[in-house]
Amino acid sequence: MIQRQLPPYGKRIIQARRGNLSGHWGTSADGRHPSLWCAVGSGAWDAARAYWNPPRNFGPRLVAVCPPGEDPAALDWSCLAGSPPVLLVRAGDVDGEQVHRLVTALLTAGVGRILDMGTGNRYLSKETDHAA
Repeated sequence: MIQRQLPPYGKRIIQARRGNLSGHWGTSADGRHPSLWCAVGSGAWDAARAYWNPPRNFGPRLVAVCPPGEDPAALDWSCLAGSPPVLLVRAGDVDGEQVHRLVTALLTAGVGRILDMGTGNRYLSKETDHAA
């Protein structure tokens, strides 16, 4: 079995989810339910850096990067599973085929719901769809 690497910032997300999340943007008041993000497109790296290092008075966002030009299926997206929805952020030029592969990879990794912030499209896993 081939072990896939976490996406960029995946380790930081896992570490943050093990601790107190109350300082992270979009986390529930009790600090147990974070908002998880995934940036895709030519500007994904810049968007992620900005989200992790926000201006004062804003907490960081828990955002992973889908590196431009890489196959999302080659990465381990489990760091985003278990806390739906994952908010998909399109940054810069976005390849529609890469978005499709990313959504498929996220759903395969156990992400139950994805909300594309750029288009408003929602994607549900079959398990989530049946549970709703």
